[in-house]
Amino acid sequence: MEFEPGVPRDNSTRIPQHVLQGSLWMRLGFIAFSIAAAALVALFSGDAPPFKALVWAIVAGATGAFAFRRSWMLVNRDDASIVTNGTQPAIARATTT
Repeated sequence: MEFEPGVPRDNSTRIPQHVLQGSLWMRLGFIAFSIAAAALVALFSGDAPPFKALVWAIVAGATGAFAFRRSWMLVNRDDASIVTNGTQPAIARATTT
């Protein structure tokens, strides 16, 4: 459905806040790991000073690992809220009956 000015939106299809936060942490993780990969390529090709490239790779790798861990925690939070509410996803209901 496209956005139409003046027409109220249906709030039942709203994305939960922790899912949005998880997607942003995931994006940060991809960016950080891309920087780490570029630093390693620069390190092994000799385009950058070894110490500087190694520091960039370590810092970007640690940032990426932290971001992916944070994203995974938010995804598990979403799974936990489904379990505690007592509702099962449609696929789980279809396989258990």
